[in-house]
Formats: sequence, structure tokens, C-alpha cells
Amino acid sequence: MNTPIRYIITSPRLGPSPFAINWIEPVSVWDFDGGLFPSGFVISRAASAFGYDGAGRFISYSAGLLRYDARRLLRTAVIEPAATNLLSRAIASTTIGWTLSGASGSNLALNALGLFPGVTVTSNGAIWHRLNHTDEPAVTNGASYHLRTFFKFGTSGKIVATLRNMTGAVESRVEVSTTTNTVLGAGAGGLDSITLTDLGVDGAYRLGMNITPNFTGTLNIGLGPGSATTGATVTLLGAQFESGTTGSSLINTTGATSTRPADAVTWAAPVGTYDLRIVDGAGAAIDSRSVSVSSGWAPQALPFYPARVLLYPVGTL
Repeated sequence: MNTPIRYIITSPRLGPSPFAINWIEPVSVWDFDGGLFPSGFVISRAASAFGYDGAGRFISYSAGLLRYDARRLLRTAVIEPAATNLLSRAIASTTIGWTLSGASGSNLALNALGLFPGVTVTSNGAIWHRLNHTDEPAVTNGASYHLRTFFKFGTSGKIVATLRNMTGAVESRVEVSTTTNTVLGAGAGGLDSITLTDLGVDGAYRLGMNITPNFTGTLNIGLGPGSATTGATVTLLGAQFESGTTGSSLINTTGATSTRPADAVTWAAPVGTYDLRIVDGAGAAIDSRSVSVSSGWAPQALPFYPARVLLYPVGTL
């Protein structure tokens, strides 16, 4: 199914369009913020996938529909390559798909980020106490993987992620608060690119990190409050584990690993040479001059999150 879209209608104007530069009009406009596209523009995807509403909560788009991210000044498209969540249960739970290790836990009903009920994970007196994802994804020695965790800080004021080689009885572990992150061990492989993002809604945060395993086998992934104080808590929402070093938008798995198909785009750009302007969600423009456009052209490799894409006659920018 193709995306329903509103095409630009050419009609007499009394003045320049909002996209004109020094009265020079663009040759083609893809305005994702305003929903204006040239005839022939098509985007398709073989399964449903998530975008974001204006508050920053997840919103599901049916197969074949263009996804949007409405969190910033300008609404952007969400155009991504295929990706797979290697965790079989993206949504944290004490009863299905996840297993308590040392900790106590209770299921909540938060609907955080429009999707996650949430789990309160409570330490029983050791920093390793956690909630483990029951299924252990297969990893390869020297390959790169990216873990994303959605959570809310609890009384411990931190979260500890433990990635463990169960066969070798060694683990990599990182402790993260709003001010610091500390790698506590790298026995299962190196951890890097550790980031904490305040999502600005429902008190939720996203923890991201890369791991390069030093073994081939399965990886146990667990998350907890990282506290030796009995009763200290963290609220876990969900997680995603992907191949590569860059995480993508959420892939909700419900019992098996799942692949989000690529957002396939036919830009329908006119063949020729043009100046190219790409505008992001903050309204910032990146210009490229004398860009050659041929059949099957795309303005940028995926992933791509544009608010606007415009082609102008050479010399405009």
C-alpha cells in the first residue's frame, strides 16, 4: 500500500512561494512538515513501524504509510533501512520474556511513551541484582552490537546494565546516572559510545551503548538499580538489541526476534543537475551545490530524517 500524500498544485501566484530564495522557486519540493510532495513520490514499507507524536510518545504507522517524528520544531520523516531487534520481548515484564536475578520486581501499568507498562526492579542488597531478558541473543566475536534501554530512574538514582557471557562466567557492566557513566567491567567485551537521553515525557530516559563481544555464543542482558541498598529501585520499560553501532527506531517484539522492513522511497526527482537543500527538524539547512540527479536518485543514504528536501536551479544556493 502506498502512502496517501498531498501533491503540490501549480497555480498562478501573486508572490514567491515560502520556498523561494531571492524569488527563485525550487524545481522540486518534498515538504514533510507541511505534507507537500511532487507527483510520483512514493514510500512503502512491508510492515507497521513506529514514529513519534508531538509529545515524544511512540505512534504506530501501518504498513505502507510514511512515518513521522513530530517532536521538534518541524515535523520530519522517519526513513530507515531494515533492522532487527534481537531481543524476543521488547517490553519489560516480570512474568513474560524477562527473569528476575537476585532482585524483586513488580509489573506496573504506566503506558509510558504510549507503549510500556513498566517494571519496578528492586535491589535485595547487591549491585548485580537485576531483571534479565530471558532469551539470550547470539553474538559473534569482534562484531558490533547496539543496546537501547528505555527506563525511569528510581530511588537508586542510577541504572546498571550487565551484559554477561554465561558460558565464560564473565561480564561487561556499566553504571549510569544523570551526571556520570562508569564502566565497571569489560569481561564479555568492550563497551563504548555510552549515551543517556532524557526523552522529555513520562519521566523516561533512553540509555544507549555499543558492545563488541570478545566471544562467540549467547549474551545475557540484564538491567537493574545497581545498588547494594535493599529496597533501592529503578523502573524498566523495555529494550532493543541490534547489530551495528547505531540504534534505530523501536521494533516491538512479542515473543520472537523481529525485523522492521526498510522504508523504500521513490523520490521521483527530475533528472538533471541542481542545488540541493535539506532542512532538519530544528529548521537548520544543509546545502549541496551542483548535485547530479539521475533515475533512482535519493538525497541521502539511510537513515534519513528530513523536514524538507528542495532542489533549485544551479547557482541558487
